[in-house]
Amino acid sequence: MTNDTTSFKALEALIQEYKSYIYSLPVHVFRFAPEIADDVFQEVCLKLVRYADSLGDMAHARRLALIRKITYTVCVDHYRFASRVVFMPDENILDILDSDAVATPHADPQRNLIIKDMLQAAIACLSESQRRVFMMRFVKDMGIRDIASFLNKTPLAVRQDLYRIRRRIQAA
Repeated sequence: MTNDTTSFKALEALIQEYKSYIYSLPVHVFRFAPEIADDVFQEVCLKLVRYADSLGDMAHARRLALIRKITYTVCVDHYRFASRVVFMPDENILDILDSDAVATPHADPQRNLIIKDMLQAAIACLSESQRRVFMMRFVKDMGIRDIASFLNKTPLAVRQDLYRIRRRIQAA
């Protein structure tokens, strides 16, 4: 029992020693909000419990490298999760086109209606997968790599989808 208490106190001291580093990575590098940085800190602390016995024996540089790797991995996981939550898959592109945000304020209103109708007809011909790619690229302004990672596709497959989408819209 005293060995567990000693190990826990050593881990607690170690966490206090590296606390500012564990917080600085999510806040300054990933630009996370403080509450997300708190979540990252807690998750890193839980992962450090796994290495509690060997952390005390490690050299400072090796210990810092391990903490850096764990913190970075947790931050990337949070970033990926956050980017997936931001996208709303149930959002319908046709509803967005019905909004006034599509029309430019100085354009001819009659022409805007014609363009909007043509675009709606072209988008209606797209498959569900192509609509999602269209939404992410042209409405959410996401990059090809981000779209590929979100949809578990290769960047080449996303480019092919975009090429096919453009062809269909131009043909309509």
